[in-house]
Amino acid sequence: MIIIFISILLILFIFYLYKYNEPKPIIEYSIKFTHDKPYNNDRLIYAYNYNLDNDQFITNIFKKHNVDSKLIYFYDNLFKKQDKYELIYGIDKKTNVSKLYVTDMNALIYGVEKRNNEYSMRYYRGDEYFRKKELDNFIGLKNSTMFYNLFNVKNNSVVYKKYDQSHNYKLNSYHFNFENYKINDYKDNIKKLLQFYKCNVDNLDSWLEKNKNYYIYWIGITKKDNVEVTIYYRKNITIQ
Repeated sequence: MIIIFISILLILFIFYLYKYNEPKPIIEYSIKFTHDKPYNNDRLIYAYNYNLDNDQFITNIFKKHNVDSKLIYFYDNLFKKQDKYELIYGIDKKTNVSKLYVTDMNALIYGVEKRNNEYSMRYYRGDEYFRKKELDNFIGLKNSTMFYNLFNVKNNSVVYKKYDQSHNYKLNSYHFNFENYKINDYKDNIKKLLQFYKCNVDNLDSWLEKNKNYYIYWIGITKKDNVEVTIYYRKNITIQ
């Protein structure tokens, strides 16, 4: 009996270790709208915000997602020893672009992107004093005002600015955080914004219907030849 009892405890202990080291991510999807191409809804990230000082846990994350070996090399040499509270792996299935990010204890986000077998660095910096005037200058007053009005953007909104190596670390997009914005409640606002920016909205209604019960977490505004919009969304209101 004692041997059986010890065996059961050992099995339970091994199971606990396995479950503890099994990565369980927050999943966030995103859809990108541009002027001249159909939308890209094949983008998603896996975010981990626990157990990040456990090397075996990190290794398990990389194995689970089959992370590119050179992205892992960058992580080991740039981010491994950094104090961080979040690790993010992103993949764009349509373009075969992959990205690896870490968020440090000051909420700065650093990342590496792999695109066409080339690698580039980027970072996102939060701006707690962000004001609409800055977006006015970036995409124009009318474009900025339309976005603010449709999504009720406040002066104290969480906003991140993106800088990447491919643009010589010049600011190239803003990312606005939202809470409890159910897609179904904002479907008309989404359509109005995209049409105002002259984005390609082919098949937009089907996407809105399919994802009507998901929640917007971020909206990214990028300025190239035209304004581009990326909507980041999740299944749940709160992080699980």
